Amino acid sequence: MITQGVPAGFTQHAEQTLSASEIELVQKMMQRLDKKRARNIIRQQYYDQKIGLKDLGISTPPALKNINSVLGWPAKTVDVLADRIKFERFVAAGEDEDPHGLNTIVADNDFRETFAQTAASALTHSCAFITITQGDKSKGEPEILLLPKSAHWATGIWDKRTRNLKAGLSITKADTSNSGDITPREVTVYLPDKTVIMQAIAGGGWEIETIPNPTGRPLIVPVVCGADLRKPFGRSRISRAVMALTDSAIRTVVRSEISAEFYASPQRYLLGADEDALTGSKWSAVMSKMLTISRDEDGQVPQVGQFSQMSMQPHTDQLRQWASLLAAESQIPIDELGFPSDNPASDSAIQSQRDPLRLAADRTIRGFKSALNSIGVTAVMLREGINNPSKIEGLTKIEAWFAPTVHVSDAAAADAVLKQVQVMPWLAQSPVILEKLGYDDSAIQRLMADKRRAEGSSILEALAATAQQQQKPKEATTEVDNNFSGEEKPVVDAGVKPEE
Repeated sequence: MITQGVPAGFTQHAEQTLSASEIELVQKMMQRLDKKRARNIIRQQYYDQKIGLKDLGISTPPALKNINSVLGWPAKTVDVLADRIKFERFVAAGEDEDPHGLNTIVADNDFRETFAQTAASALTHSCAFITITQGDKSKGEPEILLLPKSAHWATGIWDKRTRNLKAGLSITKADTSNSGDITPREVTVYLPDKTVIMQAIAGGGWEIETIPNPTGRPLIVPVVCGADLRKPFGRSRISRAVMALTDSAIRTVVRSEISAEFYASPQRYLLGADEDALTGSKWSAVMSKMLTISRDEDGQVPQVGQFSQMSMQPHTDQLRQWASLLAAESQIPIDELGFPSDNPASDSAIQSQRDPLRLAADRTIRGFKSALNSIGVTAVMLREGINNPSKIEGLTKIEAWFAPTVHVSDAAAADAVLKQVQVMPWLAQSPVILEKLGYDDSAIQRLMADKRRAEGSSILEALAATAQQQQKPKEATTEVDNNFSGEEKPVVDAGVKPEE
């Protein structure tokens, strides 16, 4: 936990820079980080497969409770969906390939990969954050920096009227004790008119730096998964149900491991044997290929038997049951959890099995698009130093474009595109067709560049051919004029010689 909801001495120093209402917002955000931190750590541990057996204390022998069994199912619920969310670039109707220089900002920040990591963090904790700041070009930084923040270290205050953050906060430096307590050493507060950076100094004081913010909006944007009216910061994919089902499945795995030991060495019994015959090593009795047992004192031969062997099938069936419940909870196919499903009859049947996952991906992308659109607009406003996006024509029309969430075969995609182009031939001139065919952003850019190059070559060849055709009549006229050398041309009537 955070050792102090508000760092010691912060309020006294912050009064010189922040108003009372702004200090109250900072206090609320620090308290929220403290409140949510424990739950975020638990979900991260489930994702990292650091949660082991939670024994019920009934069937597991005490000597076997330390079996190190874990399952990666919580990570699967995140990664299977995250792998289907692929941000490509910003687009705008009627604009060029780099509307307002946004795709240059994306490339400078390696933002495609950065956003992929941010999306995975948001799916794990319900939300993550992207901060927008001006870079230091003298240090080789991009003009605009887009930096990700985990929910471990950042939060905000949601404004229901503007559907945006009223303020944001991130802890950029902190000391962590052996017990896990956090002591902030550098805190950044994002407000509509300024960004405040507070650094702890020796002696318990704080050094405060204020950076003006010309955009009129906090330079931090939440990336939220599964938001609703009650929870504007979303819901984690690693829900309580996912964690409980994972715990149950781990117990099943442990019981299966213990049962497998007895399954591999079934129990035997002896009736009527002398006790001296049982004084040897039990392990030797199990492993030996030949056993010698003498008659008892009455001369009777002891009876040797074996208990009926237990079946491992109940453990497998129960583990499949947990997998089915978790697949239904997280909208992922059960074969992603290690249990192959029945072979589907057709490609449409395969897509039908994955339809809940596609719908979940589409819904998540809608929320991510809203965040990315806000990030793009804010980045341009910060770069241009304006406080109203309408001052730049077309800025509010930008939109984040994601790759399709469902992969279809090349033949099916080509057939669908062909039928659409036959009905609307002008579609063949749009790059949207290439998106429909499944090409990624880099391939589309290369194809469009090759298309422009080919069109340019065709235009040059056409101009050259036209120039040659226009040159030939001129040459023919000049040759006729030279034959007469400017003299008067004789007139010849039919049947009359010139000398007559």
